[in-house]
Amino acid sequence: MTIADRTWDHLPAPIHARIMAATAHARIRRIEHRAGSEPPMPKDLWTVDAVAGDRFVHQELGLREDGSVFEETRTCLLTDVTDVSVDGSGSIVTVPGPSGPESIAVSDPIAAALHRH
Repeated sequence: MTIADRTWDHLPAPIHARIMAATAHARIRRIEHRAGSEPPMPKDLWTVDAVAGDRFVHQELGLREDGSVFEETRTCLLTDVTDVSVDGSGSIVTVPGPSGPESIAVSDPIAAALHRH
C-alpha cells in the first residue's frame, strides 16, 4: 500500500488499529479486501501482507456482526523465509510452520521485497 492508496481511508477503526499494531513501521504493505465470506467467518475479510523491519507479516482480519474482530497474524523473521516464487499464476512465500513448511500467497510487490532479502 502506498500513501496514495485510498483503501486505507475506508477501513473500519478496529481493523485499522490491528493493522497498525502489526505493521506500523512497514516499508511496504498490501491490503486486500474480500466481501461475502462463508459462515462462521465474518462477512468482510481483509488480508494484509507487509515487510516491516526484519519481519514478514501476514494477517487475516474480519469484522464480525457483533463488532468484534477476527484476527490471525503470522510474523516471521525475513531470514526464516525459505522460498519466494513468482510465476504467471501469482507469488508464493514459504515459511516454517508448526508441522513443516507452509506456503502463503502474496502480491508481487511483497514477493519482490522479500526476494531482495
